[in-house]
Amino acid sequence: MKKITLNLFAILFLIFTTPIIAQAPANDDCSGALVLTVGAPGICDNTLVSLDNASDSGLADGGCASGGSVDLWYVLTMPASEVIKVETSIASSDRDTAMSAYIGSDCNSLTLIGCNDDIADGVNLFSRLEIFQPQNTTVYIRVWDVEGSTSGTFNLCASEIELAANDDCDTAIPLPTNLTCETTTGSNEATDSTNNTDFGSCAGSYGGADVWFSVIVPSTGHFSVETSEDDGSITDTGMAIYSGTCPDGLTFIECSDDEGSGLFSFIELSNQTPAEKLYVRVWSYANSEKGTFNICAVELPTLEVEDVFVDTFKIFPNPATNIVNLKFNQSLGNEIEINVFSIQGKVVLNTTKQLQNNSSQLDISFLKSGLYFLKISDGEHTLTKKLIIK
Repeated sequence: MKKITLNLFAILFLIFTTPIIAQAPANDDCSGALVLTVGAPGICDNTLVSLDNASDSGLADGGCASGGSVDLWYVLTMPASEVIKVETSIASSDRDTAMSAYIGSDCNSLTLIGCNDDIADGVNLFSRLEIFQPQNTTVYIRVWDVEGSTSGTFNLCASEIELAANDDCDTAIPLPTNLTCETTTGSNEATDSTNNTDFGSCAGSYGGADVWFSVIVPSTGHFSVETSEDDGSITDTGMAIYSGTCPDGLTFIECSDDEGSGLFSFIELSNQTPAEKLYVRVWSYANSEKGTFNICAVELPTLEVEDVFVDTFKIFPNPATNIVNLKFNQSLGNEIEINVFSIQGKVVLNTTKQLQNNSSQLDISFLKSGLYFLKISDGEHTLTKKLIIK
């Protein structure tokens, strides 16, 4: 009996004093990658990723965000559509994740095809990758916490992408050119276009995934195109306009990054050939946001530039906040008529002013921030100039 008691004591001692070794997740290494289901367009069924007890798989080339210590692995098969997106999102608390994608016949022959740290730098620290690969291609997904956390959770999902109908120049969506801004909603779920790689001064804002619209030049030869917010998913756009023919005969005309409201785009063109078809290309800045935006084309008044006002008329400051100064370097009549147009072509201010020493002032404090057109006439000559209100 004494011997049995001692043996039992020894067993209990070993149970309570032996360190408990935490079990690593099954997908702690590429060879144990868990299958990730690819949902239909718009259907992203979340898989819960738990970092508890995860370790470094030892693969150095993560492509971004320090390469991925304490990482987990998943594997998926490309669907017939050959285009998918994989993204992380919040589960229990905000995190800063990163994600890499690889192709290869097995875990010993992986080739990095993409990496993403932040969906929107400083705004959304989760990760998103768009993957374009042939049907049935095996793709390995590696995810990690940028700060190296070994605990906590986040969501991971994959779904097919339904590409925008106007993904290419030759499928451009026509924009109506009206006297007011009648918006068309666009989506940047698209591929990169190779029709024309000339982006002018906006080249630095282009990150791919562009969509196309077309516009017929109105009889005035003077019109504008602008983008604006739809549902908040896209807040910063780039835009370029081209003449010519699709797909290979395009000629760059003008571009815009942040000339519109906020970080949106605005282009005004004048002296264009009436009835000519032009092409409008739109993208999200650096392809950092995915979603929708609004776009419209507006017919603007004919720009009338005649001798007396050319090089002799100034408006300042421009941009302005409360008061705009009008200065003429040549004597005119005592009275001028002033019309201020919104970019939609609506008259928002109509007044007459008496000139004193060829100068006058205009109160614009009640107008909202944005781009306007200031049209001045002395009864004999007319000039329209651009006015920006901060």
